[in-house]
Amino acid sequence: MVALSGCDAARTHPAITGPEETAAATQRLRELPGMETEFTAMRAVAVELGAVAAELVPGVSFEWSRSDSLDSRQCPAPYDQTGGQTIGLEPYRSTDPVAVSDEVWQQFTRRAGTVVSRVGATPSDPAPDPRASSQSFGSAETGTTISVSRGSVISIDAHIGCRLSQADLTGAAQPDDPTGPEETAAAEQRLLERRDLESELAEMRSAVEEIGAAADGFLHAEKFAWEPGNSYQPKPCQRPYDQTQGTALELEEYKVDVVFRSDIPDAGWQQVTDRAHDVAARFGAALPAISVMPGNYFQNFVNDEDGARLTVRKDQNTVTISARTGCRLAHDPHLRSSELSPTAAPIPYATPVPPPATPTGQPR
Repeated sequence: MVALSGCDAARTHPAITGPEETAAATQRLRELPGMETEFTAMRAVAVELGAVAAELVPGVSFEWSRSDSLDSRQCPAPYDQTGGQTIGLEPYRSTDPVAVSDEVWQQFTRRAGTVVSRVGATPSDPAPDPRASSQSFGSAETGTTISVSRGSVISIDAHIGCRLSQADLTGAAQPDDPTGPEETAAAEQRLLERRDLESELAEMRSAVEEIGAAADGFLHAEKFAWEPGNSYQPKPCQRPYDQTQGTALELEEYKVDVVFRSDIPDAGWQQVTDRAHDVAARFGAALPAISVMPGNYFQNFVNDEDGARLTVRKDQNTVTISARTGCRLAHDPHLRSSELSPTAAPIPYATPVPPPATPTGQPR
């Protein structure tokens, strides 16, 4: 091991922004539109730029590129401690090779400047070379950048500068302190009105298998299977259920390795995510706004109220479905949150335990 010093140490371990500067940076972000709003606006700008190109180059059409996920990152200083994020959208590209003359390209970039001005972006070079194959627009104030380029295809690339989520802007982010007695009592009552954890687990397991069935038609001999072990990890519930007797369970992953085909085609992936959307809705889980980009091979459906989650993701050779139940009360005392330790061991999956009977013999 060699200790770093001087400039090398500063580059390797940059200092984080201090409290006063972070407070000022946070205030600046609160004066800007939230990430979800900006995402929708930037996506619309990219699509409009594609429409402008289609007017000038007859027959050209555009689609979002097929990448694994949006490029989401922590903001740089002085926003590094604000909780804000930057997001790079997937490129929006012409579907077929296209030749664009210098004259047409100049017309396109002039009109592009008018379109991108709606999100505060201006040309990075006020007098670009008319023969150049790319043009960039941006906002030094917000960090937003948009670039258009021509080559074998026309490409539109957009990057959203640092933004806070809508939840952060409205103060809906979860506080760190435990839920108080009155709110906990109300949360306990809501849990009593819902099905038990064992039933929720069986329902969630069936839902995951239903999503997997949507992909079976695009596979040859491969079939989805639960990861070995058949174990479930108890998890403490999020607010406002953190002080209740409720528990959530993380299911093992449900996966398929595609060996006879290099990939599930995009039409098949769309069918899988459509089924996941419908299934997740039964658990009150939905996609955040920034997860709906076409071609995004990571879809995370979340119920913000009780913590239920369904996730589908695809890489070149594997499709994986994972899930977590919403917070529920368990009949098995080993699954109650008050019984859990920070190192609680996974539990074996079993047939749901029926609820205990009342003295009259009627189910409770």
